[in-house]
Amino acid sequence: MQTGPFHENYVTGANGIIDARYAVFNASVGKDYSKVNALRTSLGGLREWLGISSILESEPFVDRDNRVKGKQYTLKCPDNIGTGNPVFEFVPHWTTSVSGNTTELHDLVYMESSSHDVESWPAHLEKHRAMRDLLRISSWTEHPLSIEAVSRRDDPLRAESGIPYQERWCAVVESHSEVHSHAGQFDYLIKYSDFDNGDLNSWFKLRDTYARGIDPIVSLFSMRGASIEAWVVQLSIGFEALGYQLL
Repeated sequence: MQTGPFHENYVTGANGIIDARYAVFNASVGKDYSKVNALRTSLGGLREWLGISSILESEPFVDRDNRVKGKQYTLKCPDNIGTGNPVFEFVPHWTTSVSGNTTELHDLVYMESSSHDVESWPAHLEKHRAMRDLLRISSWTEHPLSIEAVSRRDDPLRAESGIPYQERWCAVVESHSEVHSHAGQFDYLIKYSDFDNGDLNSWFKLRDTYARGIDPIVSLFSMRGASIEAWVVQLSIGFEALGYQLL
């Protein structure tokens, strides 16, 4: 992403290409979304780790011959889940999609960070990435993190009269998004139930304190295709830093 807004003027009929890391859609003209008040991401495996669902499935309806005649699905989001940090929470969500004769129910959980003043995307992403690292370390498996939407307080949705009536969330598309795959069921080393009352501040504090050692280790997940020698060097850097800090 550019550090500031990128502008270019072209004459009528000219073509141009902008190489951008992120594209923000449906923002008001002239608003600078390089800094935002809120940011929403999705993290593969988060819903399973939390152990929640927005889809309630009934027992099958059967006829007198015990043949299944139907089943009822209820889509209802649980309440937002706090993390012990008032500006970072988990937001259950569901969507549906229809393709031909197939209807799919999507059971999701977003992570949302917010701030009173506008902040850069990297500043917002600190705790989002900390959660990704927690799930990575707990399962030693990649968990893709994607930015879904951003919001600014000074750019709400407005009626034709100009009166604001709702917060505007602008969808984000990444040029090189991480590959999404079902995280599956893992026996996580660190479970959500291990945190008292769901307070994740102990992890956020530990992640910040030992970032010098943790960063090189979790960076292994972005080194696909690297040689075993590169992996060993990277692990050595991380373990050396952790050992130094733990002394």
